[in-house]
Amino acid sequence: MAALLNEAEFMLAMLLFIHGDGTKVSTEQFKYFTGPVIFGKPDQAWDLPQETTEKLVKAARLERFWLILDELSGRAKPDQSCTAAELVCAIQPYTHVAPLRVNLAAICVNAFGQVLEAHPELFPAGDASQFKRDITDPYELRDLQLMIRRKVVARGHNPMASRPEPDPPETPQVQQISLF
Repeated sequence: MAALLNEAEFMLAMLLFIHGDGTKVSTEQFKYFTGPVIFGKPDQAWDLPQETTEKLVKAARLERFWLILDELSGRAKPDQSCTAAELVCAIQPYTHVAPLRVNLAAICVNAFGQVLEAHPELFPAGDASQFKRDITDPYELRDLQLMIRRKVVARGHNPMASRPEPDPPETPQVQQISLF
């Protein structure tokens, strides 16, 4: 259903519904879903076309929804990972500054292949098989996923929190920050 109605508001409403139905969506999961998509290297312009950037943001939101559902069902450990689309957004700007270390480049290329595979409606005719690389240090991938997730959670909000004062300004959809 979420794939057909790929809207962040719809997915947030589904999380609120799930939470209200007895399954406990944690504060961190709400903050992760509502947090911005992080693009790395704030002093480096994101040079992909606006349409591609918008597709990556949609992919990241949808993948976050899927990941939270996996966490709620026990198929994934809560608060330990981020999505492939987020990895692409976070790492890709650094490729324009200098060559990446082999393992970091493999992480970015593999993540891009996963995005192509998971979102044929957003990226038609993408051949994901050419984007398979060996990751030499899986701990670097885990640390990067955890760091991105923590930065997103820090900037997200919990729609279930009671607020005696007026709502804060809406969280921006994307933010650029330095990761490395």
